[in-house]
Amino acid sequence: MIQIKIFGKLIDLFGTDTYNTSFDKKTVAELKAQLHNTFPTLATMTYLVVVNNQKANDDTIIPANASLALLPPYSGG
Repeated sequence: MIQIKIFGKLIDLFGTDTYNTSFDKKTVAELKAQLHNTFPTLATMTYLVVVNNQKANDDTIIPANASLALLPPYSGG
């Protein structure tokens, strides 16, 4: 079981700011595929996956007990 913190407009899609799911794969790409299967609209959205407070690429390995978050695009000033 993993816990993913959800931010911004993605909360509306997930219906919560913390999402728990079973996940036994290894990479961010595999996590995204699983989430896209559960939430098909997510596949059409732009978002970042953060693993242990670092932006993650699709090939990033998700370590056991990692801190995970999904963030929508943002801009700063």
